[in-house]
Amino acid sequence: MVLATFEKDNAQLTEFRILIYNKIKDGKLLSVLKLLMKVIRDSTKEDEDDLRDQIIEDIMGILEDASISVLKCENCGTVFRFRHCKNPRDHQAGVIHAIELTCDECGDYFTFAEDREHVSYFNFNVLKKVDVLRRRGRGLTIGVTVGGLVEPALLKVADGERPSVWIDAYQVFKAEDVQMYWERSKAIIKRMKLNTSNGDKCFRVEGGVVYALTTQTELVAQDAV
Repeated sequence: MVLATFEKDNAQLTEFRILIYNKIKDGKLLSVLKLLMKVIRDSTKEDEDDLRDQIIEDIMGILEDASISVLKCENCGTVFRFRHCKNPRDHQAGVIHAIELTCDECGDYFTFAEDREHVSYFNFNVLKKVDVLRRRGRGLTIGVTVGGLVEPALLKVADGERPSVWIDAYQVFKAEDVQMYWERSKAIIKRMKLNTSNGDKCFRVEGGVVYALTTQTELVAQDAV
């Protein structure tokens, strides 16, 4: 372990592990990741890439040990599965280091990345449900977007196209909610065919109409739709 060679006293490394453990227990995993990655990058600018990469691997091992010790799914108590990811930088050399925590029982999925200010979260079961409905749908399509919608779910009815349901994975976290929005969409389409209205909230966009599948939100047309 490279980190051990930097310590004159292994007690210092033990104290470091305890500090990381306590910070993660307090919900500071993202802050810890960002700080450690910055320190490593700043302190190894003149060193070989292999040395920096090995230090990062050692740090990730410490973060993994601490995470699986203190972080559990709030829904079911399952210990999260830890994964260290390396993602290419956009238009730059090098990689972005990130941590993925997944609950295999509930499908919750969290991403902590060194270049982000917030934790990304979605649910795998939502994606699976969308895929099932997509394959089942005939006169109606469904898709997923990661952020960008003014509401958790929208129905777009465009001229010359099949009506499409859009689910925002950053706002919808339960598979049963996807089913509910799907059923609401079918009901709206049925009312459209019968030329009846149930006070459906909607707004016009170029070439069609967008319906809100939830309520209580003041809608404003966005390009993301």
